[in-house]
Amino acid sequence: NRALYESVLKRLSETNVSNDIAVSNMQIMQSAERPRSPDAPNIPINLTMYAALGLFLGVGMAFALEYIDSHLNTPEHVWRAVDLNTLGVVPDLDSLGHRPLISYAPASRAKLLPTRMGQTQLDDISTRGKDLIVAHNPLSIYSEAYRTIRTALLLSQPGGNRKVILLTSPSPGEGKTATTLNLGIALAQDGYRILIIDADLRRGSCHSRIGLRNHRGLSNVLGGEMPIEQLIQPTSIAGLSLVTRGVCPPNPSELLGTRKMKELVMDLRESYDFILLDTPPAIAVSDPAILSSVADGIILVFHARKTTVHSARQVKERFDAVRGPILGVILNGINVEDPDYAYYRHYYGSDYGTVAAAENGNGGEHADVEVLMAHDSFEKDPWPKIAASEIVPQNFFDHIVSKLRDAVGPMAGLIVEDHISLLGEARNRFPKNRLHELFDRICEEILDDKLKNDFQQSMQEELRVL
Repeated sequence: NRALYESVLKRLSETNVSNDIAVSNMQIMQSAERPRSPDAPNIPINLTMYAALGLFLGVGMAFALEYIDSHLNTPEHVWRAVDLNTLGVVPDLDSLGHRPLISYAPASRAKLLPTRMGQTQLDDISTRGKDLIVAHNPLSIYSEAYRTIRTALLLSQPGGNRKVILLTSPSPGEGKTATTLNLGIALAQDGYRILIIDADLRRGSCHSRIGLRNHRGLSNVLGGEMPIEQLIQPTSIAGLSLVTRGVCPPNPSELLGTRKMKELVMDLRESYDFILLDTPPAIAVSDPAILSSVADGIILVFHARKTTVHSARQVKERFDAVRGPILGVILNGINVEDPDYAYYRHYYGSDYGTVAAAENGNGGEHADVEVLMAHDSFEKDPWPKIAASEIVPQNFFDHIVSKLRDAVGPMAGLIVEDHISLLGEARNRFPKNRLHELFDRICEEILDDKLKNDFQQSMQEELRVL
């Protein structure tokens, strides 16, 4: 019995041990292989994803900045905002930087030495008012901009029926008065009889900017105090006259809307080629909308850094509501350093107009006087000597334009013609002995040194053959 008891006890002990051992149903089906490359991160996929994300964020930021900056910086912005053509753009004096305006040192002799206006003189102009730059500096970038606007205005009315032009802006400080005066000067320099009427009866400043008195003016005429003939003041610009605003009345809008204002403008049409109305900002007051009934055309003056899309649309809607004939827009205060205006830096990058004929008394026309050249390149004359009596054949200028077009592009013909005029010569009778002066001036228009050297070598070979 004892043997049986020990056998049962041993069996029980083995059973308890086997119950304590965990039973597993897992089996190794296939042995793992060691990877040859890391599974993460996947650098090509990550780079592609991050590049796409960066591109998306960059484009989104550009669109966001474009949306936030609602200013009308270019004619394209003006067209998209208000569906109006831009008659011309006017540079901001502060953006000209090192590009000097051109003036002439006063002299009593026939020879005049051109002078360059630096930053100090530009600051002096800003304090005096920049409104007469077209008269005092006819060869500056600023003046050329207004001559371009003058041309656009004249070509926009081939019949010549639009004599009364109203100029206004959406808000104060956008340059409407300066634009009115300079446009009037540019038209007067072209031989037109111009009358500027300061129709801003509240804060008009044409008289102070042009150097005239304002004891009596338009408000006195509309009030029946005196006839208009006694209040038309001639200016220092031949062909340009001014009617000042007069004393500020208590009811400017009512005066401008009277029948007497319409009769006044109708009578003055017979005596002048153009009548320019300088009016208050169109959003602030209703005066421009009232005067639009007596005007043949309306020019809106926008400022590139001040006029917004909202204000531009608002002023256009005001004139559309009264069926005002809008001729176009003058975009004032552009920055010539902006990439959209690269042609300004290219064409005016050198001392454009530093050598030109002196003004005579005919409002911007130039007399045939001898001009002193102030460029070192003329002292180092690399061009072959040519007899003074010979005249350049006309086809030779075609070669010049063709070679220059490779260096400066489609502006080549205009550059050649301009510099021939600035030398006081004509293309059909240009003397051969002045070709070296012409070439030196043209070379200054070529900004790339390699293209400039190629042009010089090509012209030297042409001169030897000539």
